[in-house]
Amino acid sequence: MTTTLIHTLRLIKLGDKLSLRNMLTDVQNLRWIRSRALRRGVWNRLNLLEKYIVNLTIRTLERVRSEDLLNTLLKIVEKLLDRLITRYEARLLNHMEQLKQKLLDLAVERRSASLYRLAQNLDYLWTQAIKNIASEDIGAYIHY
Repeated sequence: MTTTLIHTLRLIKLGDKLSLRNMLTDVQNLRWIRSRALRRGVWNRLNLLEKYIVNLTIRTLERVRSEDLLNTLLKIVEKLLDRLITRYEARLLNHMEQLKQKLLDLAVERRSASLYRLAQNLDYLWTQAIKNIASEDIGAYIHY
């Protein structure tokens, strides 16, 4: 679940429309975006017709195959994107990207395949970013 969450948050943050479009073909992802928009209070940015389109799609389909419907859903989701990520999640993603870049630089410098694999491990990056943010907020270094 963590990997899916990280991937979705990164797509939203980057605004990668092609990947976001591919993600929307699975209705589970659309359901996640709708519930997140409801929790964040962003759902009200949509007009009634757009809400009906999303709700009807979620209730009736498992996978979106129609190009027209997919383009419509993408336009609807684009209205919500800027407010779907919290400040904490933005910090988390920034820490993950910084750590990944440091690991990749170190892997090239030392010619280490294990460091390269570690830089590609999203769960490791997620955990380390959380520890880093917690240590910044609490003012302590967390050892494991």
